[in-house]
Amino acid sequence: MTTNQAATESQTALTLLFPASRRHNADEALQRHETLQHRLQRGVRAGELHTAVPTLARDLVWAELATLIGRAMATDLVTIVRGGWQTSTRLTKAARRTLDDPGSCEVVNLADHTIGFTNAAAIDLLIDQLAAVTFHVRVEVDVHITALAAGIEHGRIVNLRSGKSDVTVRLFVDSDEIAHRRVDIDLVAEVSLGKGIELLPNSNRPALELPSQPTAGTSR
Repeated sequence: MTTNQAATESQTALTLLFPASRRHNADEALQRHETLQHRLQRGVRAGELHTAVPTLARDLVWAELATLIGRAMATDLVTIVRGGWQTSTRLTKAARRTLDDPGSCEVVNLADHTIGFTNAAAIDLLIDQLAAVTFHVRVEVDVHITALAAGIEHGRIVNLRSGKSDVTVRLFVDSDEIAHRRVDIDLVAEVSLGKGIELLPNSNRPALELPSQPTAGTSR
């Protein structure tokens, strides 16, 4: 499935994979939870769970499983791309140069590249304190970025230009692909830079000193 999406908030693997409808007064978080739960109930492990769990408890178990898997998909897109850029030799070298030369700025044009992210978790369903069913969950996110220029100052990305990207998100429970979606993202609009994306988090960064305010009796 391919869509075009204008980003208005920080997207996570969960919100990218299960976009909420635009119904008036709709609870978007509840919509995503219900969609995820419905997909899980159609999965290959459904029969195994139904065998292990009493009928009256099944809806509760499915709902809790959807909640736990949703938490495994909470990593946001900014965190994912930041992790990838912090391993880019060109970006980190430019960041180091701007730290060594305070006040300098560099613009790095990045070739097409893909940043991958995987999160895996095991969720045990306990009955009478014993593990009855174990679900192995894996979330995969691939961010393919095209035509991006990054402005770097003081070791940080402080602006982005002309970035285009598409993001593919996949959710697996054991060997079963529960959901898969590809979405086009305006990366410049999506990534909130704030104080900048730090490229050298373990560097001995000098404090950024601001000019002191003038006081009485002091000429400037």
